[in-house]
Amino acid sequence: MFLKEQRKEEKIEEGKRYLEKELLRFNKELPSKDTRVDDVAVRLAEGDIKIFAAIKELFPDLAVFRAESRKKKIETNAIHHDISSIRVNGVEDIMVHTKNCCQPYTTDSIVGFVSKGSGVVIHTLDCPVIKRVDPKRLIDVHWSDDGIG
Repeated sequence: MFLKEQRKEEKIEEGKRYLEKELLRFNKELPSKDTRVDDVAVRLAEGDIKIFAAIKELFPDLAVFRAESRKKKIETNAIHHDISSIRVNGVEDIMVHTKNCCQPYTTDSIVGFVSKGSGVVIHTLDCPVIKRVDPKRLIDVHWSDDGIG
């Protein structure tokens, strides 16, 4: 029973770190008296929900703003889909693509993993999908300095 409680506490702390990182963008902090925070943090850390769903549960008004903000970025930032601006460290001419789970932008920190038969798949560092990937398949990637290939 002790190990189960210890793992739960670790998941709570991990989830809270993800939430706090995202909330920094909005100059917000996790509510200290909200009993939902631990539950949401565990589900986030386990990959059961995405960061945006977690924020929506805790800050409904902020989630609406975030969704509108990301939509505007997509509309105004053509580089979002320009995978030619992604550099895979130490590798030339490799197939690279992004996934819709986290939709990385040029302002996001990114990581790639080598998929079987599909080249390198790009995700944001805080994407829950990355936590389920074998660490041996992770590869360093970055956006090019000028944002174009």
